[in-house]
Amino acid sequence: RLKRAFQWACLYSTRIIAIGDKMAHEYRSRFGGNYFVAMNSSERLCLPRYRPSNETIKFIYAGNLGLDRWKVLALIADSLAELYDEEGLKGELSVYSLIDPGRHARSALNKSPYSFFKGALNTEELIKVKVDADVLVHVEAFDRKNRHITRLSVSTKIPEYLASGRCIFAVGPSDVASMEYLADNDLGILSISGDKQDVKRATREVMINGHKRMYYAQKGLDFARKRHNAEDVALSMMQIISNANYPAAY
Repeated sequence: RLKRAFQWACLYSTRIIAIGDKMAHEYRSRFGGNYFVAMNSSERLCLPRYRPSNETIKFIYAGNLGLDRWKVLALIADSLAELYDEEGLKGELSVYSLIDPGRHARSALNKSPYSFFKGALNTEELIKVKVDADVLVHVEAFDRKNRHITRLSVSTKIPEYLASGRCIFAVGPSDVASMEYLADNDLGILSISGDKQDVKRATREVMINGHKRMYYAQKGLDFARKRHNAEDVALSMMQIISNANYPAAY
């Protein structure tokens, strides 16, 4: 009944706004309708320009830990511990979330001195944390159920991460929209395998390659200004709505 009602809404509407190209393509094929894309936007943060660190590489994750994302973060934490033991590479993952993930997840994330769950931050505190960050982490779970849930959604964190001017390190399946968006636009260092050794290799690449971190920090900032500027997205939305009484072009 819900699908029939949604299909009626799509066919009734002259404009449908999707959050990304993958969602627009699938919904058009399943439900019909005329689609436009308006992606999440971010205000310019004006953080200091990134300079590679020769000390401990600081990884930051800020966001939802649900849908088993904490399990992927735990893989990164394990990788940091092993890379230190094997090669002396120093890295630290700080995880921030508004919702406590529970005892089991906290135990997996708290692996001192390599990984810590640090709770919630307000907006000003998060900006300060990003100033000191070397890498901003994005993750999606690899199991079939969670892949199905997240496959069409582009995370709201991605425009914010890009606008921060820090390198993105993303771990997740290649067929979910967030990972596709980062891969298609070459916006960070990615691991698209849930295999522990692949995650470890990608983590190592992030840590040893300061020039690559600088490259992706600047590229992400330029891309955010071009594709995720809040004023431009607002203007695009206004134009889509204002033209809703006119026939839409595919």
